[in-house]
Amino acid sequence: MLAETKAQAKILLKGLPSPRPYSEPKEILMVKPDFFQVKYAINPFMKDEKGNLKKVDTAKARDQWQRIKWIYEDIGLTVHTLPGQVNLPDMVFAANQSLPFYDRETHQKNVLMARMMSEHREPEIPLFQTWFESHGYRSFTLEDTTLHFEGNGDAILHPKLPLLWGGYGQRTDRKTYEEIARRFGLQVILLKIQREEFYHLDTCFSILSPKTVALVPSAFSKESLGIIHQVFGQVISIDEKEALENFAGNCFCPNKRDVILQKGSPHFLKLLEKAAFQPHEVDTSEFLKSGGSVYCLKMQLL
Repeated sequence: MLAETKAQAKILLKGLPSPRPYSEPKEILMVKPDFFQVKYAINPFMKDEKGNLKKVDTAKARDQWQRIKWIYEDIGLTVHTLPGQVNLPDMVFAANQSLPFYDRETHQKNVLMARMMSEHREPEIPLFQTWFESHGYRSFTLEDTTLHFEGNGDAILHPKLPLLWGGYGQRTDRKTYEEIARRFGLQVILLKIQREEFYHLDTCFSILSPKTVALVPSAFSKESLGIIHQVFGQVISIDEKEALENFAGNCFCPNKRDVILQKGSPHFLKLLEKAAFQPHEVDTSEFLKSGGSVYCLKMQLL
């Protein structure tokens, strides 16, 4: 079932099975940034005020990436890595190429591969598909070859439940979620992203726990905000300036406690601490030049 109104969401939520015991995933996948650069512009953040592509300090990007990896390891996660590839500068943003999910009945690990809107990024997909298949995942691709789907960048699973939050309107097509619901038995709540600056759902919507979400209110319609408040007991609003300048909405919480986020967002930081989360500020300034930050730089595995 798909839901896009509060009334539809109410029916969908009533029909969900009982939550399964929740165990936070302990593994993530990252891509080494050896070939990370800004070589083209596919979002509003990749050019400077003069219209030129932003310049990346490769050595600094490697150091920032390594420090993030160390934080993940310090909080108990196993970090798998893929090598970067020449001519695939955005492959480092590992959240976009796939959507891992469980078959609820068989517990088989599945992964739906993305179909990117930009032709620059399409060659990334087979590399990830090979990795997943070699690690026990059953892989799928969209049947409708006309549809775009940007993986976990737009499609975010709700902890415990066969429920998918599906962002659309910028990169991923709305009809993609019809196919996902039909083929894989996932219930989907649709969220229309109404501003181009928030071109992926993960730039403006971050699930911190089964009952808590952080979001940028201006990215969504009044109806979508109503649905979000209907599902989550605690909604933390992210300051728009901090979201646009520091990608505060692109934070990541793997364990209902530790929140990794780009440094420099004091308002959001205070709200996280007030809600009893443990923030870990990191520097992703080189990756911000390409329109990505913490959440984009990893894929949470099953």
